[in-house]
Amino acid sequence: MADQYTDTALSLLSQCYDASDEINSNITHCFNEKLKKIPNPLNYKISVHATKTKKSDHGKITVFMINNKGIMLYCIGTAGEKLKINACASDVGKPLTPEQELSIEGFF
Repeated sequence: MADQYTDTALSLLSQCYDASDEINSNITHCFNEKLKKIPNPLNYKISVHATKTKKSDHGKITVFMINNKGIMLYCIGTAGEKLKINACASDVGKPLTPEQELSIEGFF
């Protein structure tokens, strides 16, 4: 159920991650700036979480994308020297309420 926007978003996240020395707000800033430049017709909200702050710790990363129609994409990956998205799954649930949309704002 991935689409062009979600595929592009994952590619941009990898670019920002790979260009950064640490897992920190620099990645978030880079990712947000790049996302602003691409069309988001389905109004996806994206949350990214990493378990470690150093690339050398080889932590896990999760990416959650959901739009206001309830289309969800959940990806897991390895956060080593390079970001590797290992698997993604998608589903359709109930559309989000405005309160739920506000809770999807966490990055790293």
